[in-house]
Amino acid sequence: MKKIGLIALALVLGLGALGVAYAPWTDEVYIEQVVETGTLCLGIVHADVRVRGDTKNIMTVEWEWEDFLGEKDYGNPDWDNEVYRRMLITMHNAYPCVLVDTEFYVTTLCSVPLHITGLNVYDPTGYLTHEWETASVGFFYVTGDENKTHIINTRIINLVGTQLHECDVDKADFWVKFKQPMEQNREYNIVLEVLATQYNWP
Repeated sequence: MKKIGLIALALVLGLGALGVAYAPWTDEVYIEQVVETGTLCLGIVHADVRVRGDTKNIMTVEWEWEDFLGEKDYGNPDWDNEVYRRMLITMHNAYPCVLVDTEFYVTTLCSVPLHITGLNVYDPTGYLTHEWETASVGFFYVTGDENKTHIINTRIINLVGTQLHECDVDKADFWVKFKQPMEQNREYNIVLEVLATQYNWP
């Protein structure tokens, strides 16, 4: 009887040793994510510049495009469909009481819709200061003029609050009217900056 007991004890110890020598089986799964962000950009696809009130045909206007963004076919035979970031308008022989109306079309070529949030009108030289009288009408006066004598009046029609999806187009009008206090033989500079952000930004 003693021999049987010893054999049984030896088997128990052997199985215990096997449990220490081998780890349990394991395995894993993976979820890998690659995020490619969308793009957002605002551009001008077309514009018309018209002079109003110049009955003697004294003024001339020319313009050129800057910062090419891309090309898109909008199905309009009168447009060249090239999209730009900037437009430079030069007005020659400007004089008081004449109005220049710029009708322009903004668009986006990118994948994320955008929301036009505001406008900024200024003189990059700092000679003139612009102030809004209402949400769409403003004026320029010589910086430092306490009376704020109007030199140039401005007006913007449409645009703010517009939401654009890829290849959407929206039209706006920006006009400037030259007032009598303008100086002779002087160069004035005006910039209209259209501000936009992603459509779902607070």
